[in-house]
Amino acid sequence: MTKTILDEAGDVVVYGRGLMGGKGAGLVKIAECRRLQSRKLPTRILTTSIYDRYLELGGRFAAGDLETFAEVLRGLGETPVSIRSSATDEAGFAEEGTAEVRAGENTSFMLPNNHPEPDRRFGQFVLAIRHIYEDFRRKQPAGSAEKMAIVVNPIPGVGEDSAAGPIYFPLVSGVANSYFPYALKTQDPADGFARVAFGHGYATVLDEFPVISVATIRQPAPLRLMGPGQRFFYAIDMTRNETLRGEELETMKQLHVRFAPRERREPLGLDKETITFEALVERNAFGFRDGLLEIMDAIRAQVTSHFQIEFVFNLDAPGEREARGVFHVVQLTQLPALAFDPVVLPEPAGRTYLSLAHFQGHGVRSGIRSAVVVSPFLYGRDRQAEVKARLAALNAAARDRGDR
Repeated sequence: MTKTILDEAGDVVVYGRGLMGGKGAGLVKIAECRRLQSRKLPTRILTTSIYDRYLELGGRFAAGDLETFAEVLRGLGETPVSIRSSATDEAGFAEEGTAEVRAGENTSFMLPNNHPEPDRRFGQFVLAIRHIYEDFRRKQPAGSAEKMAIVVNPIPGVGEDSAAGPIYFPLVSGVANSYFPYALKTQDPADGFARVAFGHGYATVLDEFPVISVATIRQPAPLRLMGPGQRFFYAIDMTRNETLRGEELETMKQLHVRFAPRERREPLGLDKETITFEALVERNAFGFRDGLLEIMDAIRAQVTSHFQIEFVFNLDAPGEREARGVFHVVQLTQLPALAFDPVVLPEPAGRTYLSLAHFQGHGVRSGIRSAVVVSPFLYGRDRQAEVKARLAALNAAARDRGDR
């Protein structure tokens, strides 16, 4: 197995002669950024040559590839690890794939990696890679040129023996964009925006409960105007450490924030049982806002297009008054150029409200046939029950029709 170390510290190691995929190439770009005010994240990239060999062998791993997997897992130690898809058309760094760059379509797994038997840890690791390959293979149309690489990283975070069982999570996760097209007149769109969440980063992209929006990063609007704060979070369930069925969130738990110790929540900004992030965002506690700006500026100096990063933020000495904030950048996505095109509404509108050729979001959900728009100008808290009932009726009707 060809093994390439891409930096002096050995933070990025590439296995195989194939392509690194979008996420892999993005993390290599991060490692190349100078004066980046974040700690390097050990990254192991399993290139597309391993995927090709898996297909050639009829869905089996070669003995040499299994030895590589074991080397990777041993080298990262007994810490939770992420095994993430890195297709050749992902994250804005397409490599010999389609011209259309996509993200968010493929499966990834977060593993506890804590089973007392090393063979069980290794078995779950191999299953994660197999599920990523098989999920990707099923989705490919006939004749597709796309291929799959794998990115493996340790997950920076904290472990707790909570009332819901042993859990592990980053203190803060977030996504940050280099440009904010909806900036106020007093703000600079180039200051970018972020979405931040207590716990694992699934909270920032799944929209299953409120998290905090920071717009813009340099001149944030008052957080009390940006939402009610966060009351739930995602964490790795450290008991899910033996096998995998292939469901992306099967190792995760969604919990109320009260299951995390108060000393974890309070430094971020806390109002009763709601995490407000006021301390980090508005008071720049632990250098959070300044650190995020420095990271964005360092990447901006290396990347000519607009971009999005995913990051985690932890404290080097949790609970200590003099604790320092520590960033890790876990993904870099280059974004297509912004297009400000007029939206044409058909006459009569009928059931069509919006027609867009391009849309930038945080992932893909296929098969959606209709959407409901609630006007922010007409909606108020006094209409919450009415809107909730109407949405429930629409969803019920859609289910009866077999629609999503």
